Amino acid sequence: MARHLAPQRITSEDLHEASEFFNALYEDRDDELRINGANLRFVDPLGLCLLRHHLGLLSAAGAQIHLENLSPANAAYLERMDFFDGLENVHCQNRPADNRRNALGHSLVELHQIRNSHDVDPAAGRIAAAVVGVSRAPAEPDPDGMHASPADRMHSALQYVFSELLNNSAFHGRARGFTAAEIWVAAQYYRRTGRVHLAILDNGCGFLLSLRDHSALREQTHQAAIEAALRPRVSCNRDLARGLDSGNQGIGLTASHAIALASAGTVDIISGDAWLRSTADGQNYDELARQWQGVGVSLQMSRELLQDVVIGDIIGNIAPLREVRDFQFE
Repeated sequence: MARHLAPQRITSEDLHEASEFFNALYEDRDDELRINGANLRFVDPLGLCLLRHHLGLLSAAGAQIHLENLSPANAAYLERMDFFDGLENVHCQNRPADNRRNALGHSLVELHQIRNSHDVDPAAGRIAAAVVGVSRAPAEPDPDGMHASPADRMHSALQYVFSELLNNSAFHGRARGFTAAEIWVAAQYYRRTGRVHLAILDNGCGFLLSLRDHSALREQTHQAAIEAALRPRVSCNRDLARGLDSGNQGIGLTASHAIALASAGTVDIISGDAWLRSTADGQNYDELARQWQGVGVSLQMSRELLQDVVIGDIIGNIAPLREVRDFQFE
């Protein structure tokens, strides 16, 4: 029986190593898969989503999966992030038995699946809370009590952006017939670096199929589809029968990309065989060894620098005719 050595890192920065690891798991036809986690040092939110998705598929196909030699810290982290929930055939050698936990809503969002449209706004709110943390923006409303505090406006603006991003994931795959598409989210603040990472991963149709007839798509490639999707309103959900916006304004990816870069962050986007890494220094595309059927978005931001980003201005510049919501950006 083969034992598969997990890479040291399963993260948005190490997607090639992760792809090779997942390929090896799928090529193993044994009914029992043994994963040696002795070398594993770090899994970020995108890595969590990818690992959960792939082990879930293998488990659903009947494979018994054994995670062996994970460090106690890594096993405890996976448990804390609810990684094992719903994985009936995945057995962790040293999974902690004690599931007591502190409330850490300002530091993380446990790995979980968005199952319907009613889950979107609550999930977006939780992600926004983890990204903002305990904001140093003033928490008091204006003296007349007519407007929300700066801290509340920051949270509301981010919730709006993440809701748009999640709605895109929820809509496009199902609109193209991928009714069983899954959407996974997770977020984590890392105190040592002062950066917050979040990930949204779906296994729907991907950008290329979603935008195949769109005028913004310059060529039929996954890279061109990512480039098109980053343009404002290209990916908006539109009710074709009535010509009305039925779901969102199509600015979630554009706005979150801009916000991350404004806070000295990094954006990774995967779709099909294309992987975009975007920083303030520029963009780089790479080709994935294992294609991803769907879209994955990983955002890294400096929480401290985020406090000085005028998110309302970014949203207003991208979508000056945005729909009215129950909160104010100004």
